[in-house]
Amino acid sequence: MVDTERGTTENKDPIESIPKPILAIVSSIHCFVMLGVTLIIPILEVAIGASYRDQCPMNPNIPIYLIVTGACGMASIVLVLVINGGFIWCIKRNSIAVTFAMLCLTIIIGSFILLMSLFLFAWFIVVTKSHLKLPNTYEFGIDKKFIKVIILLTIFVIFIIIISNTSSSNRQLIIKNITRSSDNFYPCIAVLVEFRTVDHIIAIVHNINHHIPSTWPIQIFHGKDNEAFIKNSTLASLIISGRIFLTYMNETYDRSRTNQLLTDSKFWQRIRGEKILLFQIDSAMCSNSPHKITDFLQYDYIGAPWDLSFFTFDKQYRVGNGGFSLRTRSKILALLALIPYDSKIPEDVWYAQNLHRVNGSIPSIEIAKTFSVESMYYVRPLGVHRFPWHCQFRADLAKTCPESMLIMPDFYAAIAIIVEFRAVDHLVAIVHNVNYHIPSTWPIQIFHGKDNEDFIRKSTLAPLIASGKIFLTLMEQFDDRFRTNKLFTDPKFWQLIPGEKILTFQIDSAMCSNSPHKVTDFLKYDFIGAPWDPAWFGPSKDLVGNGGFSLRSRSKILALLELVPYDQQSQEDVWYSLNLRRVNGLIAPVDIAITFAVETVFYDRPLAVHRLPENCTRREQLFKTCPEAKMVATKTCT
Repeated sequence: MVDTERGTTENKDPIESIPKPILAIVSSIHCFVMLGVTLIIPILEVAIGASYRDQCPMNPNIPIYLIVTGACGMASIVLVLVINGGFIWCIKRNSIAVTFAMLCLTIIIGSFILLMSLFLFAWFIVVTKSHLKLPNTYEFGIDKKFIKVIILLTIFVIFIIIISNTSSSNRQLIIKNITRSSDNFYPCIAVLVEFRTVDHIIAIVHNINHHIPSTWPIQIFHGKDNEAFIKNSTLASLIISGRIFLTYMNETYDRSRTNQLLTDSKFWQRIRGEKILLFQIDSAMCSNSPHKITDFLQYDYIGAPWDLSFFTFDKQYRVGNGGFSLRTRSKILALLALIPYDSKIPEDVWYAQNLHRVNGSIPSIEIAKTFSVESMYYVRPLGVHRFPWHCQFRADLAKTCPESMLIMPDFYAAIAIIVEFRAVDHLVAIVHNVNYHIPSTWPIQIFHGKDNEDFIRKSTLAPLIASGKIFLTLMEQFDDRFRTNKLFTDPKFWQLIPGEKILTFQIDSAMCSNSPHKVTDFLKYDFIGAPWDPAWFGPSKDLVGNGGFSLRSRSKILALLELVPYDQQSQEDVWYSLNLRRVNGLIAPVDIAITFAVETVFYDRPLAVHRLPENCTRREQLFKTCPEAKMVATKTCT
């Protein structure tokens, strides 16, 4: 793994914020320039002293003093460079213990440099005042006092340069860096690795930030493509405050290489905490859970347990999925140092199977279910991670953990659908009618064919399509009733619908503005449609109801289709009405169903109408209480 770390300007942690360790030590290139210039002075002093030894006409002792002072100055600067190099090595080692040892050595060396500098200062005072008995003037007319001032000023400048480079620019920065390094290694931390530029990153990070303790920072490993996106998002204030800090990685890891990344010890060494909540953007935390993240800190690895029907590895180790998991950094590093990763199995399975080798603590399945849900249901988990969205508990979790909707934003609690392959204006009118009467959070999915796609997109539905309120699904066209029954009893069709409660409507149905009933009044039922008149149709007087305008539970339909095959003889809505009880489906009674929709059994203020009663008197009554019924009137009463 080749990567460098880049924090935010606001965070100012040297290890994250500066890609080159040498800049973190010396603060700027200016410091190196000053050291280079300063080193020239003592080198010249030694060179001049050695060249004029025993040859100085003013005083034979001057060359000796130049050699001594030059050597001391060179030694001071070399020691400063030793300190810098030592800390560069410490940062590369990423070891706090070694860094503090280096701090102690810095104090000793710094003290020696300070004493040496004071010695040099005293040395020149003594030399110029006592030992260098210079004449008052020389033949070239320079006064003795002027020479003393020049010498003292030169030494004073050298003294200031050495002390400033050693103390203020170096020692203080180094001590400051060490303090930050130790302060920024946290007992607990949340970590996300994500290289894509998707809005979902922001929503999930906000969700995690809301549910973890305020002392836990969030570390986001990112790439160059999404760095600006993250910094300019609504996470900016959290980044400025230091609550979130960013770690740049040169090498991008897609989903296929996640196992490689999460079994690389270099990756774990860059994480700045011991207890690590590792999350992905297909996971979320639940506000209504009685459990807290701190309830699970005793474990070295915990994630959503795997269902045996999903899990094909060693059944003894079923805890748990790594997409939302709590891990202990030291145990992971110990295991990676002990045995090599087996690349044939996923990283989370490998950790679950092997952490006991380093005395890692892994909880039971029952405890792990309270931590996170994936393929095994638990009513109020702390978190959720991607799960099969055709499962029954998808809808149940939405009730107890509304945040679960975040991890599958294209799966809705409720949705309206229509299957229509004709390019007719009536299609547009009925879709507008339904859109007006359903909640704004319910999208509409239109299954269409290639012949009417252009018609739909260029109709007055275009703004709703552009806004995402309506989305289109292309499928193979058909125009016979037999194919309709086949389609509506095909599990693959229902799996194309991203919603649990499904309002199915056709262009011969319409919703009524004057009705006292709302579609949300009927959500508790797994199947409800206009009841049939026993004299007209049906083996039972309680048969409910017509599928042309009906509300259904996707999970119950899929469960039934998995349990028993469609008989190929009955109409699909009749078959569901007769069989959904086999999977504990709740079907509305007739007296409730007539308030939902009217077809052959009359009710004056229904929520909707499907086709219309043949009785002209009944029709006229409906037209008064539900003017929208005229939209589906195909016959004129005389």
